[in-house]
Amino acid sequence: MSGSKGDGRGASASRAVILMGIPAAGKTALARQVASALGWSLVSRDLIRAAMFNPCSFSGEEKAAAFRGLVEAATVNALLGRSQIIEGMPFSRVGELEAVEAALATAGAVTFPVLCDCPVEVAVARARLDLGSRDERDRSEATVLNVHQRFRAVPERVFRVDTSGSIDDAFAAVLSHLQGASRR
Repeated sequence: MSGSKGDGRGASASRAVILMGIPAAGKTALARQVASALGWSLVSRDLIRAAMFNPCSFSGEEKAAAFRGLVEAATVNALLGRSQIIEGMPFSRVGELEAVEAALATAGAVTFPVLCDCPVEVAVARARLDLGSRDERDRSEATVLNVHQRFRAVPERVFRVDTSGSIDDAFAAVLSHLQGASRR
């Protein structure tokens, strides 16, 4: 399951798991586990934004610039033949997931969009617990509720994984999905 190396044009295309979900759904924890276990690159809009803007005001302009950085980083990883996991944003608006998938397809990568399916009540409780460790402007109860309310209809092709419980269970489900997809 490890990522392929090289120019991305060999028999084995690079793969990209794209995690979707409301804030506090478990995207980052799942992404770290997948990246670590499979030796894949981790591309996070949150980390890109933090590197680009210090201090960060969480403005729409900063988020848009960080999204462009995410697309560019993911595309370069794919061109280099690196499999990756992409997270750090909800992909809640129509066009965001599609933009990343289109860029990766052009670079020869196979994408696996995954919805981190977590009840809003669980995400709100997690956000409350995280208040001291994260900036409230990006992960508050209000942010969770706002993103949940505006969240796009999830395309049927997106794999859903329950992230309301154990991240180990969610990881096992994603790994099983990837293994099943490679046999098709």
